[in-house]
Amino acid sequence: MTPSKWINDYRLSKDIVEKLTNYDEIENFEADEYFVLIKIKKEEKIIELAVVDSNLKTDKQGKEYYEITHILKGKKPQDIYFPLSKINILKLNDHYAYVGKELQKAYDALMNDKKYVQV
Repeated sequence: MTPSKWINDYRLSKDIVEKLTNYDEIENFEADEYFVLIKIKKEEKIIELAVVDSNLKTDKQGKEYYEITHILKGKKPQDIYFPLSKINILKLNDHYAYVGKELQKAYDALMNDKKYVQV
């Protein structure tokens, strides 16, 4: 691999580590205590994120459900991911990276009048 070139005011460390990386969504998946659901509301021009406890609960009638613990709403991704980071409910760094990616996709869909599907 050819070393990366950077602008003149930066120098590479003598101990630099440079490698081509790969992420496999199945192989590298790690479950968190909570998961998120993201949707857009086109008429209100907002993004909504629900934080959901991943522990399945059962009500008095025996019906199973997941409990939403937080709902955050905003016009831009940072309106949601900044407060989400302050709640400190997600424990995995890659989960925050995923949330950032999905919030940006939701925002792009909202701004371009497209459909948003969380992946």
